[in-house]
Amino acid sequence: MRARVTVLFFLAGLLLASALALLTFSLARRQLANQREDVALRQAFVNASVLRELLRNERLSPNQIIFQVRPDNGGFALYHFNSDDRWFGQSNRFGFSDLPASLRQDVLDGDTSRERFVYGGQPYLAVGVNVAEFDVQYFEVFPLAPLVRSLRVVGGSLVLGSAVAAILAAAVGWSASRRLLRPVSRVADAASELASGGLDTRLEPERDPDLDRLVTSFNDMADAVQDRIEREARFASDVSHELRSPLMTLSASVEVMEARRTEMPVSTGSLMASSRRISTRAWRISSPARNCRWLGPLGGSRRVGVGRFMAGRSFKPGARIGRAERREGRASSRAGPSSPAKARTENRGVRE
Repeated sequence: MRARVTVLFFLAGLLLASALALLTFSLARRQLANQREDVALRQAFVNASVLRELLRNERLSPNQIIFQVRPDNGGFALYHFNSDDRWFGQSNRFGFSDLPASLRQDVLDGDTSRERFVYGGQPYLAVGVNVAEFDVQYFEVFPLAPLVRSLRVVGGSLVLGSAVAAILAAAVGWSASRRLLRPVSRVADAASELASGGLDTRLEPERDPDLDRLVTSFNDMADAVQDRIEREARFASDVSHELRSPLMTLSASVEVMEARRTEMPVSTGSLMASSRRISTRAWRISSPARNCRWLGPLGGSRRVGVGRFMAGRSFKPGARIGRAERREGRASSRAGPSSPAKARTENRGVRE
């Protein structure tokens, strides 16, 4: 139970943290990208104005003019004369034809446009501004690698934060499940102790109403079990006390009759046979009655066949005697005080 609750909290925390991380990353990427494009657009307008002023100054050649422009760190600029289809750039490895075709067409049509593209495996942002006074199109390329690195740092931080949040959620779930299941563990321990004989085991009241109801029900059950076992123990003790004295008296009387059998008239033979049967029955009845003395208030240092005795099988008239009971009866009749040999010996002693 505790493991399932912990895993459930972990998965819920991971799902929630992942959703929040994804939303945060999406918003951060959009915000940073828009901010970078706005900065690039403003800088491209400024450099286009500088280019227009340089073109008005006819003392510089076209190649010298482009190097007077200060592009962003890691970027480069170029411009194109639409009249004679010439272009001049700051980089020998990047030309006018390397720009996106849609961007070139938009700027040639007289619009200002921007577009992201990949060149040489690196992301770039190109901004094009049309300088209508000289029929020149100015293009400036801005590297986006720093933005990508920043987004990777943000993404890694969010992933790490999601993992930490999931672990914290699992810890909270484990702690909460431990606290919630503590009363259940107490009930289980108390039930085990009650089953082992500790009938006075009870639970302390709980502050929570739902848990207090469980504690109250358990204590009521324990009280009922204790009362019933104590009543049964008292009943067994009373039965043992009530049966022990009459049975001992009956057994003693039969033994006396057996001991003085030779002094009685011959006509009492049937009476003696009946006395032997009474002695055997008395011995059988007295066995479970003697065993009742082992029943303490808790039911038990030794458990005997009290159920059979309580059912009254020995008291049923005409009840059949099992094989084991016949053997016990025969053994007692041979070795007990009712045996003829022992009776004759006791009779001789009386005569002497």
